[in-house]
Amino acid sequence: GADLEAVEKPVLGTVIRHVLQILPKQEGIFTLTAAVGVESPNDSVTRAFSIPVIVGAGLAEAAPKADDTSGPGASGTQTP
Repeated sequence: GADLEAVEKPVLGTVIRHVLQILPKQEGIFTLTAAVGVESPNDSVTRAFSIPVIVGAGLAEAAPKADDTSGPGASGTQTP
């Protein structure tokens, strides 16, 4: 599912779908990048989209802990 065949003369407002299956080999946070190109007789435009993919718990060290009172906006006190 890496490439989508060109759609000749799509009707305005028509949804063009593409399915991609991702099979991760490890937990973490990854980025899926998709580029969409549109060509007309007068112009050519390409847009890139970055889609975050979180597998499992993501990054364990980046996840906030329920008892963490030292982060931004925390109401607890912090001692040196």
